[in-house]
Amino acid sequence: MNLTLYRELLQGIESVFLTSRAVVPVMLEQGRGKIVNISSRAGLAGRPTMAPYSVAKSAVIRLTESLAAELKDQGINVNCLLPDTIDTPQNRQSMPDIVFSFQSNTHCTLKTAH
Repeated sequence: MNLTLYRELLQGIESVFLTSRAVVPVMLEQGRGKIVNISSRAGLAGRPTMAPYSVAKSAVIRLTESLAAELKDQGINVNCLLPDTIDTPQNRQSMPDIVFSFQSNTHCTLKTAH
């Protein structure tokens, strides 16, 4: 495992946290709001060679669930989109065995914490 990559990926959860911290007070004042975080299906289960990425994406999912539970009674809805592998040049190069199709590029799973 690459420690530098791990640290870079964990910056993603920091940005989600800091953004939430900035907008939640305004939403509380308004008495309503919606937060939509974007994670990845890779955050649902660990896979070989993907530990840092899976950990970072799982952290986004857990933060989303926690915020949803904390804020639901204040009129703030918090959800997380979990897209599958997206067709990009970098993904095609690093995952040559994946067959990209229109469906895999547009299908997302909506994770709603109640």
